[in-house]
Amino acid sequence: MQKLHIVIIHQSNPLVSYAPGGGVRHTQNLVRHYLERGYQVTYLGASTHREEDTQLPDQLVFRPLVRQDTYWLPYFIKLVFTLLFFKYEQNMVFHIQRTYFAVPFLLVLRKAPLVCTLHGVTLNEMWLKRPRLRRIIYPVVIAFEWQCFRRINHLIFINKKIQQIYSDRFEDAAFKTKSSVIPHGQDLALFYPRNKHQLRTKHTIPLDVDLIIFVGRLHVVKNVGFILKAMQRLLIRRPAAQLHLLGAGEELAALQALATKLDIASNVHWWQETEYSEVPNLLSMADVLVMSSIYEGVPSVVMESLASGTPVVTLNVGNVTDVIVSDALGCVIEDRQDLESYVDALDETLARKNDVSPDVIHQTALRVLERYDWERVTGEVIDVYKKTLTEYTRGL
Repeated sequence: MQKLHIVIIHQSNPLVSYAPGGGVRHTQNLVRHYLERGYQVTYLGASTHREEDTQLPDQLVFRPLVRQDTYWLPYFIKLVFTLLFFKYEQNMVFHIQRTYFAVPFLLVLRKAPLVCTLHGVTLNEMWLKRPRLRRIIYPVVIAFEWQCFRRINHLIFINKKIQQIYSDRFEDAAFKTKSSVIPHGQDLALFYPRNKHQLRTKHTIPLDVDLIIFVGRLHVVKNVGFILKAMQRLLIRRPAAQLHLLGAGEELAALQALATKLDIASNVHWWQETEYSEVPNLLSMADVLVMSSIYEGVPSVVMESLASGTPVVTLNVGNVTDVIVSDALGCVIEDRQDLESYVDALDETLARKNDVSPDVIHQTALRVLERYDWERVTGEVIDVYKKTLTEYTRGL
């Protein structure tokens, strides 16, 4: 049999180095590890406004179908036409990152081996924005998604919670036989404790200031308003504390208005454009990372923060309870509505910031995060490809 040829379908660019979302970064890193192992990769993706002058490796074919900032529908339509004329070879495995991208494979390439990674639960964000639509749309979504699942040969869930949600939703035993739980890999080589004094001096932030950091999209699912309300209460106890928010998004204006309304604008700093290479420095500079998302899968920033020696205060979301396993690493708040407990946790974490060194947090975190090692994650995904391709070949 010829060596495996992996076809990635994702509306992103594998060549950019700035910090996109966790799912995009996960896909980019997978591609890098595939190439290091000598696999041929075709990437049906999207171009960006920030293209980099990068020489394509010999084993990588990058075909941008649309611009990255376009809506998913133009990409979807272009994908259908691309696959219609796609030169398919029997050593290929196709890997999609959304269930609805299985639809083209219901129309063309109907027997090609197809793997799908589920980074979350379908339409979670729509339910948050338009909850009244749930009653109308939900049955249609379930029926549509079931058809997609029937076409997909193997499902990869990024954590057990997502796998259980879908297993309960469809009550189908096939979810156990045709699915795996493989988390996002974490490239933590860049994340380690750095000289906080030098970093604070560079950004003119006194060392005695309590510095709280948020890293992520300014989107409704990230629930950043909760953090701002927590900050308002924390400032009563710690008037000099600062909140630094790294990220941009559709909620920016509303969140800035909320900060003004809460009378905390002078203590809140907005970093809308930050190179990914700068994130390790900013995490090391902080005293605590905060997260209050309504939904997460495997939040990379939590692991990156811990590897940087910075503890985390977060609501219980995604896999955080598997990672934050001691007080030294931070605190997980079970009740998502309990603002007061969140503020207490922040205050207590800041109070003991000099009791546990960043190096201790770093070493503790690395032992916990062995499960997310890229070599291990890549090997598990490739095993899924090989198993899927073998089963497909047997069925010919």
